[in-house]
Amino acid sequence: MKNKFFVLLSMVLLTQTMLAQKELPIIKATSTQVAIRDDSPLRNSAWKIVPEVNPDVYTTSAKKVTFYTDIDSISFTINPNEQYDFVILLNGKDSAYTRIVWEESKVDIYKTGATYNYSDTRSVPKFTYQSMDDPNLIRIRKDLHLDSIAGSGNELSQIFNLMHWVHNLIKHDGNSNNPTLKNAIDLIKVCKAENRGVNCRMLATVLNECYLSMGIKSRYITCMPRETEFDDCHVINTVYSNDLNKWIWIDPTFEAYVMDDEGNLLGIHEVRERLIHGQPLV
Repeated sequence: MKNKFFVLLSMVLLTQTMLAQKELPIIKATSTQVAIRDDSPLRNSAWKIVPEVNPDVYTTSAKKVTFYTDIDSISFTINPNEQYDFVILLNGKDSAYTRIVWEESKVDIYKTGATYNYSDTRSVPKFTYQSMDDPNLIRIRKDLHLDSIAGSGNELSQIFNLMHWVHNLIKHDGNSNNPTLKNAIDLIKVCKAENRGVNCRMLATVLNECYLSMGIKSRYITCMPRETEFDDCHVINTVYSNDLNKWIWIDPTFEAYVMDDEGNLLGIHEVRERLIHGQPLV
């Protein structure tokens, strides 16, 4: 009997211990919007509370993460290969089970990238850029009043003016479906008529045609992650500056160009090299 008692007592204590281990930290909220600080400035509305997702996983490469609801907060010191679970109690009734998981940063992954294979001698098909006197490009230039938008300044000021204009003219919507007609004039028309945005590829397409109509060599470039399986990418423009005698990075989605710490404009390959070697980018 005595042995049975001790066995029963041990089982009870073990059960209590297991239950205690399952108790998660709880923070309260009355709004679904959560701000997050993870080794960086505070990002407002960085997270949305969704109780239906169990658990809702937030990935980070930071060393410390803090979640701020409208009335509460919680912080964790993050160690690699560990996870941190807690509950956000929304309006006193809905429990949102949340998990923070560490993952290697994209920049750290990128730094393992190999150099270009300069021994690859495969030929690139010969091509030419359409003359700005092509009827289609003349139409774009006149219908969109691009001479006025680009201005009468030097080449770089025209490149930047056109980028700013496209960025401010068409809002970015990465989840939108592409319109049927994918040329600059029709893309601008449909966005205005339907009060809608387009994804980064369509923005780069519009800007590309604007540059070509002004006699500025341009291409749009699909930037892909290193992984062979992925669900996202980004499209930018690479634009040739005769004044600089080089291609430069132009991004209408983020209204951005990239420089080194001395103010020199950079091309895609230069940005890549500086990322890999940890050199400053502006």
